[in-house]
Amino acid sequence: MQNRTARLKELVEYAELNGVLLLAEEGNIIFHHASGYADRKNNMLLDGDSVFELASVSKPFTAIAVMILKEKGHLNFDDKVSDWLEEFPYEDVLIRNLLNHTSGLPEYMQLVMEQWDHKQIAENRDVLKLLIDYSPEVYFKPGEHWAYTNTNYMLLALIIEKASGKAFADYMNEAIFSTLEMNNTFVFNAKHSHGIKNYAFGHVYDPSSDGYVHSDNFSDLAYVKYMGGIQGDGAINSNAKDLLIFDQALYTEKLISYSTLKETMSKTVLTGEESVDYGLGWVIRESEETGMMVGHNGGWPGYSTCFCRFIDHNKTLIYLCNEETDTEFENRILQAATNILFDLPYIFSEKPIRKKAVEIELNECSKLEGMYQSPNQEELLAKVFIENGHLYLQLSGQVKVALHPLSVTKFFIKNTSIEINFSIQNEQVSHLYWEEDGETIVLNKI
Repeated sequence: MQNRTARLKELVEYAELNGVLLLAEEGNIIFHHASGYADRKNNMLLDGDSVFELASVSKPFTAIAVMILKEKGHLNFDDKVSDWLEEFPYEDVLIRNLLNHTSGLPEYMQLVMEQWDHKQIAENRDVLKLLIDYSPEVYFKPGEHWAYTNTNYMLLALIIEKASGKAFADYMNEAIFSTLEMNNTFVFNAKHSHGIKNYAFGHVYDPSSDGYVHSDNFSDLAYVKYMGGIQGDGAINSNAKDLLIFDQALYTEKLISYSTLKETMSKTVLTGEESVDYGLGWVIRESEETGMMVGHNGGWPGYSTCFCRFIDHNKTLIYLCNEETDTEFENRILQAATNILFDLPYIFSEKPIRKKAVEIELNECSKLEGMYQSPNQEELLAKVFIENGHLYLQLSGQVKVALHPLSVTKFFIKNTSIEINFSIQNEQVSHLYWEEDGETIVLNKI
């Protein structure tokens, strides 16, 4: 039987990985593979030391920084956020609610898209001001339910600054990165030129040209630039070796005590006593084969990241990708890598067929614009509109996504199995059909 290294190499070659995959046991690297481009535009290749935007894999770092401040007596998990952030309009939200995503606060991204000057780069304090000025409605009362929102960790970065008296980037470097000698890890602010050596630029697929472009040069993704100064929920950059250093430090008390670590990696219990598979900054999964896994995934245009710590066995999987790919296929590849790590059976998942957009006249899409509503769920609303020469769809409470044409009535959403079909009767649009994984949701035009 082939050894694990050979099987893993076969897997990443089959997946045509554009990124880095590292697997380890008890801190010892058993597989570390880099392939693809760090910068397609300049034909620069990735290597094992390449530095990636971590996206939401930043959240466990932000959470650990809060733990450190708590242990130093600078704050408590049950402090009100309004005690730390002046004029914060949501009185009952606690720091703990931010850490475990039970605050009920709405996602800030939509607010910034609608109310911020897109010619300016927004920072955390700018987003806080928008929350104060507009006070969008909460999803639920703190602790009642669970909803993952980036707003929680954006606010935690501001609290870290207030409690430490230092800029978020400086405190993270002092408290974690320098302490652990993570020499290739830092917080990146888009307002400053990074000049990072060996940087893995994010690439997104352009269905119109059938090629990959830098994510910050893609017109559909303007928010990559104007949200580039927001930190805490993302914006930490690192490489696979540094993430392994962080992983192994969490088996010790180098950063925080074992008792705080245990609380951090315990499931959240809601007010109704229902438990949620998320702790204080960590996703929690348990299975008979792999034991307890604590980790986090991340996604940002051009980047996909995964940090899995199988703490019952001290095994680690780190995945850093800087090229947009099909999410379902990517998840199946990572599951196969996990199975190989644990000597479990695995399969090579069928590769998705990449869809290429056809050219249509934008004025043919004007009749598609409007609001669509589910007849069974009145709160399920979709807005279809043309903006800056592109057709978009936006579900209520979510960010807009570009619709790429397969015909004048049929469209797809990149890197998903989702297709959107419009029904036209008597030259009038009557319905929108959301088709995903063999299921169809019908929305009526209103």
